[in-house]
Amino acid sequence: MQLLFYYLIYSFGGWLLENTYNWWKTGIFLKDNFLKLPMKPMYGIAPILLIYSLNFITYWPVKILLCFFIPTFVEYISGLLLEKFTGRKWWNYFDEPFNFSGHICLKFSFYWGLLCFGILTFIHPIVAHLYTLIPSFFNSILLLLFVLISLDILFTLVSTFSRYRIVSNVDKHPIH
Repeated sequence: MQLLFYYLIYSFGGWLLENTYNWWKTGIFLKDNFLKLPMKPMYGIAPILLIYSLNFITYWPVKILLCFFIPTFVEYISGLLLEKFTGRKWWNYFDEPFNFSGHICLKFSFYWGLLCFGILTFIHPIVAHLYTLIPSFFNSILLLLFVLISLDILFTLVSTFSRYRIVSNVDKHPIH
């Protein structure tokens, strides 16, 4: 349940971070989101991978490198999967120097590294402590939230994939 708690906290935090960044750049808070719920799963996955891989590492330079590489890897895989299943590129770094297929770039990888290092150093100890304060009945609520997010992901993928297939088939078979 602890992993689930972290996943939910950081997925919501990622949604909040992206929308705040969008508001700062465009003046509009709500950014187009893949899911209906206020969650960004890749922001939940990367910290969990970091938290558990860093448990075995004490050497600071390796920790810093993992804070750079793990979120970059998660962002790249997320971008590829989202594009494959939805036919849409949800973010595009083509205009950034040192980008790789527009899904990742050096500048944002550096930002993710700093952000993750800061989160693991300053925020995660607080989040971990919060988990210890949660009454055991809250685990049922965590599970329910996870089911809701899973359903959101499933329904979004199915509906998006269906629309994408219909549009792709229309493009292949034009009406005369």
